[in-house]
Formats: sequence, structure tokens, C-alpha cells
Amino acid sequence: IPPVSVNTGPVFENVLTGDKIDVQAFPAPMWHGGDGGKYIGTECMIIAKDPESDWVNIGTYRVQIQDAKTVTVFIEPGKHGDLIRRKYWQKGEACPLVVCLGQAPVLGAMGRTKTPIGTSDFAVAGGRIGAPIELVQGPVTGLPIPAAAELVLEGYMPPPEVETRPEGPFGEW
Repeated sequence: IPPVSVNTGPVFENVLTGDKIDVQAFPAPMWHGGDGGKYIGTECMIIAKDPESDWVNIGTYRVQIQDAKTVTVFIEPGKHGDLIRRKYWQKGEACPLVVCLGQAPVLGAMGRTKTPIGTSDFAVAGGRIGAPIELVQGPVTGLPIPAAAELVLEGYMPPPEVETRPEGPFGEW
């Protein structure tokens, strides 16, 4: 069941931009002894859109807090999110990403599900629950965001030659 666009939702109840952004204000634990930092996202949902089509992918990748305004997203090579970001990087552009922390369980499940390239993960999720997923447009990236999401980080992942940060180690690996 395809998603539907709506104008607003609970995700917009509290919005912080510019100097008010402080990712460190949210709970983010050190999950394992020896972890390289605090991880705000371990079963989060990363949203990315293919720059050459309308395909929007949902993936589950870990997210480490680096500082008040920066997180790193670890995407394994070969995953759909990696394929998408490399397309932006090949054009010398940063990849727009949404990190969704707290979403409907069906969306969390979709982040862990590998669907064929080009398949709408939001439509599959809608089919699973028998109703369309309501999406709002992200004000920073323009990416679709679940209207009922609890916490969303919206931004851009620069190409590695522009900026990189250490990530990990993380105990599960």
C-alpha cells in the first residue's frame, strides 16, 4: 500500500535548528565496554533517496554521536544505503540522510528487511499493516519522514575526501 504525503505530524511538535541543535541532549548509552563512543542509533531507521530515481530506501545502520551537531552513520559496503551514498559522492555531493529514532514497529522491521532495489519500503510496510504510512517532507533534505516519528536527525553525509570521523569500535562487531 503506497505511502501518503501529509502536511504535518507529531514529528514537528518540537523542532530544533541552528545553534539550538544538541544531539548530546538525548539519551545515548555506551552499550559495551570499550565502545568508541555513545550510540544514539542502533535500531534506528536511516532514510536515503536514490539521486537517479524515485527510490527511497530504509536501512538500519548504527549511529554514533561525535559532538553536539555531528553524528556518524556506519553503513556496511554493499548495503543499499552504501550504493545510494556512493552515487552522490561520485558526483562530488554530500548524501542527504534522515536518521529516524523511534518509529512505528513495522518501519523498524523494514529497516532490517532487504527488499529489491527500487522497491518502496514504505509501501511494503503499508501492505504489512493494511494502511498507508503517513509521510511528511523533511524541511532540510526534502526526504520523506514518517509523520509520527519520535525523533529525527536530518542532514548530509559528505564524501570521505571532504570529511571523515572515527567510528567505533562497537561491541557487536
